[in-house]
Amino acid sequence: MLSQALAITGINIRSIPERWAPSLVIVIGLAGVVAVFTALLAMAAGFESTLQATGSTDAALILRGGSDAELNSAFDRDSTDLIKQEPGIRIGGDGKPLASAELMIIAELV
Repeated sequence: MLSQALAITGINIRSIPERWAPSLVIVIGLAGVVAVFTALLAMAAGFESTLQATGSTDAALILRGGSDAELNSAFDRDSTDLIKQEPGIRIGGDGKPLASAELMIIAELV
């Protein structure tokens, strides 16, 4: 079995000069696939390390129920005041909660 595989491999290698153009296309195609895959893995690793290096373990983002992003979550002023008084919200040296009610909107510039 191994000798047959070696024989077939030898025949294929010896015939490369006769079919150099298709072989070159295959080699270039494989190199392209490897390059793209390597770039994607590098980008994924960089993105992951960026996410791990940013942010704070003592900060929280509170979204309205049913929301999965900041853009579709909104609280009125009364709700934000109630959230600031909840247990677990750190209090600053001045006695006020360390919380910030922020608004995120999309502004179309025309």
